[in-house]
Amino acid sequence: MVNFKAQAEIAVILILVIVGGISVYYAFKSEIIPTSIIGTGEEQKSVRDSVVNMIRDGAFSTLHKLNMYGGYLEPQPRNVLYAGKKRNYWQTYSGEIIYPDIEKNFAKGLLEYLKENKNSLQKSLEEKGVSFGDVSVSAKILENKILIEVKMPTIVKNRTVSDVYRIEMQSRIGEIFKISKKILEASVISERPFERATVSNMWLENFKDPYKMPLGLLPAYGCEPRIYSKDWDSIRPLVQEIVHKTVSSACISGYEKCSNVENVVPPEIKLDKIYDGVDINFDLPENFEFNKITLQFTPNPIYQEAHPVEYFAGKYCERDIVEVKYRINYPVVVTITDALTRDPFIFVMDIFVDANAPGEFSKRTDYNKEDIIPSYICDKKECEMNIKVTRVYSEEPISNAEVKFAGCSIGKTDQNGELKAKIPCGTGVFSVTKNGFSVYKKTDVKSEELENIQVQLRKIYNVPLFIYEVVVEKTEDNNGNNVYKISKNNFYGSKSKSEIRFVPVKMNEDDLRFLANPRETLANGAFDLVNIEEGYYIVNTFLMRDSEVIGGFASTNAYLVNEDAQEDGFYIVLPKYEEITTLSEDDAYDMIAQTLPTLLNKCGLGPVSSDKPVLQSDCEIKESELTGGE
Repeated sequence: MVNFKAQAEIAVILILVIVGGISVYYAFKSEIIPTSIIGTGEEQKSVRDSVVNMIRDGAFSTLHKLNMYGGYLEPQPRNVLYAGKKRNYWQTYSGEIIYPDIEKNFAKGLLEYLKENKNSLQKSLEEKGVSFGDVSVSAKILENKILIEVKMPTIVKNRTVSDVYRIEMQSRIGEIFKISKKILEASVISERPFERATVSNMWLENFKDPYKMPLGLLPAYGCEPRIYSKDWDSIRPLVQEIVHKTVSSACISGYEKCSNVENVVPPEIKLDKIYDGVDINFDLPENFEFNKITLQFTPNPIYQEAHPVEYFAGKYCERDIVEVKYRINYPVVVTITDALTRDPFIFVMDIFVDANAPGEFSKRTDYNKEDIIPSYICDKKECEMNIKVTRVYSEEPISNAEVKFAGCSIGKTDQNGELKAKIPCGTGVFSVTKNGFSVYKKTDVKSEELENIQVQLRKIYNVPLFIYEVVVEKTEDNNGNNVYKISKNNFYGSKSKSEIRFVPVKMNEDDLRFLANPRETLANGAFDLVNIEEGYYIVNTFLMRDSEVIGGFASTNAYLVNEDAQEDGFYIVLPKYEEITTLSEDDAYDMIAQTLPTLLNKCGLGPVSSDKPVLQSDCEIKESELTGGE
């Protein structure tokens, strides 16, 4: 499968899952030992071998599920997304630890597999007069192997071949499950290394700049900044960065990784011994971001004012006494991989900081509402603001845009998009908003920076997308030249799952912030791309079959989202070229980035257009001509 955008860590896990299946298969195959056999004929032996193979395949399938879902057979109600799969917590929301019963789950999964497959096996052996009785399964999971007993009477031509199949399978899941429990207990019951390391790393940032990472008591003296303000949006990115750095550095005490960490306090988990032959890693879920429940702090917003005081030697400033306390809740995905089979065992644990210390899970509460800035603070407006708000590209003035600074509402722009007003002196969050436009927001802005400032907003649109699909075939013409062919009979409205990504491009300096907002959607047919900011975008697409890429394109042209796009929409043609699954990653990239979009363009099919695409007749282009862009 071609994957052009997966993060490195997750890509490795996916590879391990795929490769692990092959490795585990052969490990099992060499260690499966059937016993309690009746009969010695070749025909009976062949039947027994077929049954053993079915049990082996079922055992492998079940073990893979247990690894994937942390000892369960399927996703549980509390889970997170990691490496494309739902991964299960081992704790309730109140913090109660509930371990999966891996023996019971293994037996249940194998039993379900055998019940689903024994009829098809019996049918395939019909000529041999084979029939099977009711099936039951029991299992004993030890540290390095699994003892399986399958009761399934097997009859061949009215003769009992076997009643019971006893199989011994080499597997370290028992030992890995034991390691997993020790990691969880050390992490959430006894030592709480993640919470302690998270707070320690926040303190390290606080020591560098107490106003960038406010924690504990803010400085009590100093005249600058006169007013200091931080809201949730300005705190979240730094806390998220700290948590990511903390989790990435986590290690098991005694392993080499713990001795190679710099500029960060790692969560160090202490186990009873060093476990050879297993890789243990910690990570955050896919696309993890804090929300206003999982990241809270008091006071919110954080606000402090300096008060000038005269004394015999001159003036100094006393500052409001402000103590900042955090409540932080995040999941950690634990991956334990047997170095031999490379099939990762994955589970999730909860981390909870409360009042800058390890918190009690039973005391977790919902979102605390933000505090209100005291009115007397906003009344002290002694600095000047002169702002003009315009629309990006056109420079058209935007009236009635609301301007805020340091938690205080400053006013709205006039018909010329201008506002001149008094503002509090100090450092705080600066924002400009208007319905139907993008939000402009910056943190840690000094009041003097607003004496003369111009802000540009982007109009928000809902853009209709019409998705088509066309089959591409590679053949030879009469002269033996390689050609790519599109038949008008293979051009239709898309029915397949597709991934369409609008990626903003930088057309001028004002587009820097805009670049951080790509839009991505999974869909088929026609739909609206809602709430997309005006601007220029390149379009990347993938046509999917399950999780496999079977076509798509990466555009080289930039397309403008504006009023015309909202009215007319975009017609997008997705090329389906199934041979892409056989190509190397480099060749597949060239196919999607160059060959397929150039082919579509030469055949008059976009691939992105404001006009409905029409294919009047079959289109055939020589491979040598497909070297340009769109």
